[in-house]
Amino acid sequence: MTVRGDPIAHERMRRRLFALIDAVADQLDSATVDLAREMINANEAAIAVQLLSDMLVEGDARLPPVVVEEFAAACSALGVAADTSERLRVLVQPRQ
Repeated sequence: MTVRGDPIAHERMRRRLFALIDAVADQLDSATVDLAREMINANEAAIAVQLLSDMLVEGDARLPPVVVEEFAAACSALGVAADTSERLRVLVQPRQ
């Protein structure tokens, strides 16, 4: 993660990413969820975010806008290309 040398910021980011996984876990298979968590614990958070994005798009998930915004914030904080989160915008649930 990009918060090297700051254990508090590192833990905060880890918790944010776990919360993000929890928010989309019902739309992913358990193996993907487990792998993403393992990646985060192994300091491979950027790869985990990319994996989640790939699997959500592939599964044609339905996401609330707040989840897409959290993906965008995570991508920015981790130095992941913006298109990783931008492609999730087509998955936003229409307001009812």
